Amino acid sequence: MSACFNLGLESGTPILEAVKAGGANELFALNPVILLVTMGGFVTNAAYCIFQNIKNKTGGDYLRTDVLANNMIFCALAGVLWYSQFFGLGMGKSYFSDSPLMLAFSWSILMSLNVIFSNFWGIVLKEWKGAGKKTALVLAAGMCILVLSLLMQVHFKNNMKTILENEKLTAEIGRIAETAGYLWERGWAEYNGGNISVNLTDITGEKEKTARAIAPAVELPQAMESLKGNIFYVTGTGKRMRYVSRSPMENGSLIRISPDGTYYEIIAEQPVKPTSELPSHLSMHNYLRSIGRESKVVLHTHPTELVALTHCTPYLNSAAITRMLWSMIPECRIIVPRGLGIVPYEIPGTMDLARATIKRLERHDVVFWEKHGILATGSDVIDCFDVIDTLNKSAQIYLCARQAGFEPEGMTTGQLEGLVPAFGLKDSHLEE
Repeated sequence: MSACFNLGLESGTPILEAVKAGGANELFALNPVILLVTMGGFVTNAAYCIFQNIKNKTGGDYLRTDVLANNMIFCALAGVLWYSQFFGLGMGKSYFSDSPLMLAFSWSILMSLNVIFSNFWGIVLKEWKGAGKKTALVLAAGMCILVLSLLMQVHFKNNMKTILENEKLTAEIGRIAETAGYLWERGWAEYNGGNISVNLTDITGEKEKTARAIAPAVELPQAMESLKGNIFYVTGTGKRMRYVSRSPMENGSLIRISPDGTYYEIIAEQPVKPTSELPSHLSMHNYLRSIGRESKVVLHTHPTELVALTHCTPYLNSAAITRMLWSMIPECRIIVPRGLGIVPYEIPGTMDLARATIKRLERHDVVFWEKHGILATGSDVIDCFDVIDTLNKSAQIYLCARQAGFEPEGMTTGQLEGLVPAFGLKDSHLEE
C-alpha cells in the first residue's frame, strides 16, 4: 500500500505544478497533493469503522469519557504523526528539485528511515524483549542493509554533483531550457516536435569527461571523427519542449562521445534516450567542426508561417525565398546574412535528410526542410532561436500582406545592398 500511496503522490504532479505556479512556497507545495491522497484513505477507513460500529452496535462508545481519553486522543496523535512524515517528505523533496534522480529515491529514503527508527525505538523500549537470537540477528541485518542503502544513495547523489554542480554547465542547460520554452510559446513545438543538441565540451571539466556512464553505450551509425570525447546536451526522444523548459534533465540527457567516436554514453542525469534524430544532429556537428566552423548548436523546430511557405512551389528555391524574406524587414538580412538553404522533402529522422542538410550547410547556417520545419546552427542556442524568430517574422509580414489582398513590395535590391557595408555583412549572398 505504501507503493500505492507514492503512486498517488506522483499522480498529483499537475496539482503540485499548479500550486508552484500560483506562488506557493516550495517547502509546502506538496501539501495539497498529500491532503487529497490521504483524504481517500480517511474516507475508506471512516466508512469501514462506521460499518463496524453499526454492525457491533458500538457507536455509543464515542461518547464515553474513558474511550475519548484513552483511544480517540491517541488515535488523533498517531494520525498527526503519520501525516507529519509526508509533510516532511514534501519539504525534503523541495531540496531535491535539482535532481530528478534523487526525487525518485526520496520515497525509498522515507520508507527506509521509517523502518530504521521504528525498530530502533522498539529496541529501546524493549518491544523485542524475549525474541530469539535468530530473530534479533535478522532484525539487525535488515537494519544494516537499510543504512547501507541510504549511504549508497547519498554517495550516488554526490557523484552526480560532480556534473551538475558545474555552474557554467548548469547555466547553459538553463539557457537551453529557456529556448525550449520560447519554441513552445510560439506554437512551433506541437506534441513532441523539434529537438535541440548543444556541444558543451568547452564548459566541462575533467570530472564530466571521466564521469561514469549511467546507461549502456550506444553504437553510432558512423564514426564521428571530429567529435571524439565531446559532451552534448540532447533533448530526449518523445519529450515535449514544454517539459524540457521546466525540467531539462528529466527530458534530456548529457551524452559523451567515445574516444574513438564510434559510440556514445549517457552520463547524466537520468537514462533518457536522446532524440531519434541524434545521428543526424551529430553528423551535422561533426561536419561543421571538421571544416572549422564555430558551431555548437543544432536546433530544429516547426515555425508555422515558414513551413507554410514551403508548400508554395515558387519558394522551394533558396534564392527566391531568401530574397523575399530578406526584403520584408532589414533585420532579416542583418541577422541571416548567409541566406537559407532548401532541402526537398525527405522522411524525417533519416540519414538521407541529414546528408542533404549537410550539403546545404556548406553555404548556409539555416536550412528549410520542405513541408516539415527548419534547422538552425550556430555558436549560441538563443541566437539560433533569434534567427528563426526573425525569419518567421518576415514570413508573417509577407502572409499578412497577402491576406490583406496585395503583394508586398518588399525592400528594393538597392536598399538590401545598402545593408552590406552599413553592417559589415561580409558573407552575405544569394544562392544561385
